[in-house]
Amino acid sequence: MEKGLTQVDFRALAKGAAAAQELFPAIRNVQIVRAWTGLEGKTPDLLPVIGPSARASGVFHIFGFSGHGFELVPLVGEIVADCITYGRSRYDIGSFDVARLLT
Repeated sequence: MEKGLTQVDFRALAKGAAAAQELFPAIRNVQIVRAWTGLEGKTPDLLPVIGPSARASGVFHIFGFSGHGFELVPLVGEIVADCITYGRSRYDIGSFDVARLLT
């Protein structure tokens, strides 16, 4: 696929729907009638960027979750809130620094 283009992966959609129906029997008869696509934000090392901008004071980056943003949202929310409120996180987020991508 060319960069900048996207399409629905119907096999993956069907697999996800089957898993959801197995977990939630109440939706067994629900049909998928629409699907949307989007571009996936990925970094070269597939790790997200979480932390202050290296170039703009007061800007905090949170991107590049490569498909696992939903799973990480509660913890990342806590990290971001701590960084904005206290100027640091109680967790070591050095591995997610944007500077690793700027070399």
